[in-house]
Amino acid sequence: RTLFTEQGQMIGTPEYMSPEQAELSNQDIDTRSDIYSLGVLLYELLTGSLPFESETLRKAALAEIQRIIREDEPPRPSTRLTGLGETADTIAKKRSTGAKALAKRLHKELEWIPLMAIRKDRNRRYATIPNLIEDVHRYLRGDSLQAGPESIAYRTKKHISKHRGLVASVLIVFVVLIGGIITSTHFAVGQKRARTESEVISDFLTEDLFGSIDPNEAMGREITVREVLDKASREIEGKF
Repeated sequence: RTLFTEQGQMIGTPEYMSPEQAELSNQDIDTRSDIYSLGVLLYELLTGSLPFESETLRKAALAEIQRIIREDEPPRPSTRLTGLGETADTIAKKRSTGAKALAKRLHKELEWIPLMAIRKDRNRRYATIPNLIEDVHRYLRGDSLQAGPESIAYRTKKHISKHRGLVASVLIVFVVLIGGIITSTHFAVGQKRARTESEVISDFLTEDLFGSIDPNEAMGREITVREVLDKASREIEGKF
């Protein structure tokens, strides 16, 4: 015979129940509700605790349970772990690490995955279960996450982190090129300055020093070096 559940009755485990499931009048339930439950399970695997305490939910009335699931935002996994006190050490030990080390690993990227899976708005969760699985694999590979921010800085940082060897090689080539450009520029500037100095000196010798001798004035008499230098000295101001 066929069995029917009673409409308006809560069916499921509150700790793993999505907000749309908690809304008893909502008949439009799809696989994104399963994604929510998987997100809670991942949250529990990472922290050893649930987003919402079982004791709190069990003590609350039906309406309060529904409100908590629909409205209250769960703490971040790293925050949840650090708030467990001595229990955190036991949880971390079962994961072959320390409480501080585990909290540090949970912070940011690793906790983004369950937090995206358990978002209140199902349109902002992973669209499919394969998307959730792929993000886990992307984390393990060191790639940028779908659950991560869309900022260019985040994507660039992840790309650099994954391809450190290539980026280091490119940076070395870049530094060498810049060094070469600076050296070449310095050499070119030095050459230009040397040419300029040579031209100024040449002009001084031909125009100011030897050119200071007036042929008509010098005709019929001997011109001394002192005379030439005296005349040139009057023109040397500001030349160099």
